[in-house]
Amino acid sequence: MPHPRLGEQLVLVTEGEPLNEQTEQQLMAALRKQLAHKAPRIIYYLKTFVRTPTGKIMRKETAQLLPGN
Repeated sequence: MPHPRLGEQLVLVTEGEPLNEQTEQQLMAALRKQLAHKAPRIIYYLKTFVRTPTGKIMRKETAQLLPGN
């Protein structure tokens, strides 16, 4: 996703209901520990991804559902 200062930023987009705050913080800590600077900084939750008739995720169309797009 675009970032005002860095140009781009890595985000995690997941399908389903949002995690509770404590679980999300634990997940982000684990990702930072495993991935260091490659870890996403933001998690976006979508009820459902946009899919093709065969069930494949349509990445561009799904990304357009995110805030800021």
